[in-house]
Amino acid sequence: MDFSKWSGILKLFLLRLVDELEKYLNKKNGQEGSPTMASALFQSMKFIILEQVDGLVNQAVDYTKKQIEELSSMLAKKLSVLLASMVYLMMIMGISLLGYIFLMISLSIYIGEIAGSLTLGFLYVGLANFGVAALVYLLGREPLQNKIREHLEKLL
Repeated sequence: MDFSKWSGILKLFLLRLVDELEKYLNKKNGQEGSPTMASALFQSMKFIILEQVDGLVNQAVDYTKKQIEELSSMLAKKLSVLLASMVYLMMIMGISLLGYIFLMISLSIYIGEIAGSLTLGFLYVGLANFGVAALVYLLGREPLQNKIREHLEKLL
């Protein structure tokens, strides 16, 4: 973003304001350009504006840039913590899911041997998994959403 034009715009605005103020006071007092203390004061104000505006604009620009850099740094830190947490959570979920699958296959084979048919073992375990999934969906949705939201808020 180019801030170099701000200084010129601000100078023009302030000089125009001082000119209008000087004209108004001269008209009010009935003076037409006579060298008085007021005109010297207005002339001094114009010189101060010309000298000081550049420095003030530069300070404001530097401060704004510093604030933007600090905000972007803080945002990057928060995002990195959030993404690292999400990757960690996905890894844990993946490993847990793999273990769960192997346990269910083993349970299906065991029940199939007891029942005399592997197909029945897999059917029973599949129905039990479907029932547990439906129960979790119906009863556990809100608490799970709240836990995830609380964890993300704590990270941010």
